[in-house]
Amino acid sequence: MMKREWFVWGAFAALLVACGDDVTRNNTTNVTGARTVADLDEAGACDDSSVGEIVLNAKDGGLYVCYDKKWISMKGAVGEPGMEGNDGASCTATPVDGGFRLICDGKEVGTIRNGQDGAPGETGQSCVGRKIDGVGVEISCGGAVIDTIRNGVCTCDDPYNPCDTSAGGSSQGGESSATGMSSSADGTNYSYDAGTVIPEPSWTPPTCTSTGSDIPANDPCVQYFGRWDLTTVPTAPTAAWSATYLKMKFTGTGVSIKLNTSSSIAFYSSIDGGAWTRVDATCDPNTDIESCRNRNFQLATGLAAGTHELAFYRASEGGYGMHDVLGYVVENGTIAVPNAPSARTIECMGNSITAGLGADGVGSEYAHDNTLTAWCVQTALKLGADWSVVAHSGQGMYKNLDQFGGYAGQTEYGHIITMYDEYQWTHYPAWSIVPPHDWSYNAASAREQWHFRDVPDVAIFAIGTNDFINISQNSTVGLMTDAAAKQQAVDEYLAAFKAKYDDFLSFVRSKYPKSRTTIFVHGTILNDDAMQSYTLGNNTLRQLVAERTAAGDDRIFFIDPAGWLTKASDFSGDWTHPTAAGHQIIANNVSAIVRGKMGWQ
Repeated sequence: MMKREWFVWGAFAALLVACGDDVTRNNTTNVTGARTVADLDEAGACDDSSVGEIVLNAKDGGLYVCYDKKWISMKGAVGEPGMEGNDGASCTATPVDGGFRLICDGKEVGTIRNGQDGAPGETGQSCVGRKIDGVGVEISCGGAVIDTIRNGVCTCDDPYNPCDTSAGGSSQGGESSATGMSSSADGTNYSYDAGTVIPEPSWTPPTCTSTGSDIPANDPCVQYFGRWDLTTVPTAPTAAWSATYLKMKFTGTGVSIKLNTSSSIAFYSSIDGGAWTRVDATCDPNTDIESCRNRNFQLATGLAAGTHELAFYRASEGGYGMHDVLGYVVENGTIAVPNAPSARTIECMGNSITAGLGADGVGSEYAHDNTLTAWCVQTALKLGADWSVVAHSGQGMYKNLDQFGGYAGQTEYGHIITMYDEYQWTHYPAWSIVPPHDWSYNAASAREQWHFRDVPDVAIFAIGTNDFINISQNSTVGLMTDAAAKQQAVDEYLAAFKAKYDDFLSFVRSKYPKSRTTIFVHGTILNDDAMQSYTLGNNTLRQLVAERTAAGDDRIFFIDPAGWLTKASDFSGDWTHPTAAGHQIIANNVSAIVRGKMGWQ
């Protein structure tokens, strides 16, 4: 589905596929349900009746699967010798009773346990694997498909050339995954060929590990949506992009949440799908950083005894910093098994409009910025979909706000950091809000590559407004007096913008094949000035989509918002950022378009 982070601790299977020199893993894997044989001769013939059966060969301790009339070893190929493990990146494995202990840079990071024989499966409940070309192995238990173990893949480091190994980028190891227990910290980055068919994900209700009132943040029954890091510190899930959220069902009469925040961050909570209540986690990290740490917020009390559902949403943009969830406290009860997530998933990427700058009124950004009010979340709510939002004010695809002709700001990969870069990161790159007020803050976490494991049904990219401002009436180009030179500058700028956006869409398709994801390229909502820069920009986007469609991508569409917002009351005083009412107009139109293209009722 989408970039949904789940805590699923049950270890059905984990295939570790490496395509680099050294791969670090701290997963513990137990394989149950395989038939144990003394040797492969005892396994019997591999024929049509036993395709997908898995046996454990006691002679060599290996697992074998029946496929193509042969018993095929599931053991990976022997890798190249590893490094000594003292470079901070590679690791050594030391045999211990029951498995291997992993040592990285002199520190123990985990133990890989040997598998053990499981109890015989009950009648109708044993499991089989079915190979799906280009995808992996589909697992069925009792006749029902429960999950897919995906093939490993190789990717590259340079985000502008994600699959170009000739550029010198290092490859990474692939990792199979059950529905969701993973994050950017595991080093896995998923890529697919254009024709890959990804099966629809399945969902199995998790088993809660908590029985008391104090609920750890990594209880499997807590659901996290959007871009979260769930593995760097498993007991403190971390997020920075706006509109990230979580859900937790509980039995009791009240609930509270414990948080760390980098600075003042606004949230909203809801109980049982009711009204959203604002939660202001205010603090001043400049004078007292401890005022931002380990705080408890009461979200509900005095509820009727019974089962309830908490929803907790972040409203503030990522520039206000990160937030960690440290746990929950339930009054007179404990956590309960969650509801199934929505079968519909939407991802949006954009700028300040998507981030909801000024959506709740004119004035203080903290008081009036609200991504939850903005068009993407409102579109998802109208469609009954789960969502993820990646949005950063002032950013563009080719150039950011006021960056025509170069920019002296922060760079990485040898170029200006735009939303092309940030879209690939787990966290919003906070460099100015929290001390020490420079790019070094959160650098390691900001640059962690998002895994793209979970694939959305719909991806909407609303980026380009800040690019087009750079060729508007009062820009450097707009103020040029030589008409011919001005036209040449506009043409060259739009060509470069189009090329960069095209490259970005190719990157997206390597993560989200058209068999699963429909892409919508959303034009700018702004109205033209004398340069007609926004019409020129939208025409460029329309042409780009048409060219990609002609090249074979029949699941990409252009959204033209011209004429949607025309009144001063549609904007929050600047004719740029919509009001809540303006965002509703956008959401009404976008949801109707998506509903029609997706065939959703």
